[in-house]
Amino acid sequence: MLEKAKQEVRHKDDSLRKLQGKDQLRKNLQEKVKELEGQIDSKTHSQMTSEKQQLQLSGKLKEKEEMCTALQQKMKNLELKSKEHIRSLELKNKDLELKLKEKEDQQSVAELKNSELEPKLKELEHQRNKEVELKFLRSSNSLNTQQPLIPKTAEAVVNEKKRKDDARNASIVGEQESKRLKKTAAKPPWVVKNLERSKALSRAAAAAAAAATHKVLPTPRSLALNKLNKM
Repeated sequence: MLEKAKQEVRHKDDSLRKLQGKDQLRKNLQEKVKELEGQIDSKTHSQMTSEKQQLQLSGKLKEKEEMCTALQQKMKNLELKSKEHIRSLELKNKDLELKLKEKEDQQSVAELKNSELEPKLKELEHQRNKEVELKFLRSSNSLNTQQPLIPKTAEAVVNEKKRKDDARNASIVGEQESKRLKKTAAKPPWVVKNLERSKALSRAAAAAAAAATHKVLPTPRSLALNKLNKM
């Protein structure tokens, strides 16, 4: 009986040891499972974070790619605009060069015309001066031949004044004539003729001016002089 009981006790002890060993193994397995679950959780968390980071990086990369494409498009547009601007500037430069050349040609033509017209203008001016002198001589001659239409009340005053002026002018002319004869005694005849002609013209002009300044009432001479001045 004792032997049998001992065997049963031994058998129970063995089974108990086996159960304890199994329980320990189960506990160890549970701990390993927990560790593995923790590792899996950490790995999943890290994977999720890495996926989030990857998504963020892919979004940033996409934005940068879009920015790069936009910048490339802007660069193309700027290149096109710069090319168009350069072309327009070149065209404007060519137009300005052509206009400048045309102006230079026009200036050269104008200078040539001016050089051609200058002697003609001088000739016309000379002819005009001659015509004015001839008109003045004709008018002075016609004024000398006309009779003054002065009222009887002012005729005596005018004649007296005229006599005094004529006497004064005659004395002055005599002195000038004597001086002139002394100066022109040694000169050639053609020089003397030219001097006499110019002095005759100057005397006629002085006489007309004196008649215009000393007039009392309007006369045909003054009217003719006014007409000449208006012409």
